[in-house]
Amino acid sequence: MPIGDCVIMADYEICLPDFRGRPELPTEIDEYWEITEWSVAVGARVQQGQPFVRIETDDLEFNLSTPVAGVVKSLVEVGQKVRAGDLLALFDVDLTESE
Repeated sequence: MPIGDCVIMADYEICLPDFRGRPELPTEIDEYWEITEWSVAVGARVQQGQPFVRIETDDLEFNLSTPVAGVVKSLVEVGQKVRAGDLLALFDVDLTESE
């Protein structure tokens, strides 16, 4: 809930999750994933659960969805290789809307 006319914004880092041990995946997969396509652009407002990035490794491909609603502040480059825990995107999240 806003306090007066104040809006409380915070940076929210979205990192690549660790896919190892998921039963639907092969037991041996490369730890590095490549960013192949963004479905959003810097400055876009996104909703929680909206698909926002496609990643692939070892002939596996996933579309990841946003864990929060917010405004996209930065994205890593298409073609960049990332692994679990690496930063994918930075969102500006309105904390006053979470109440």
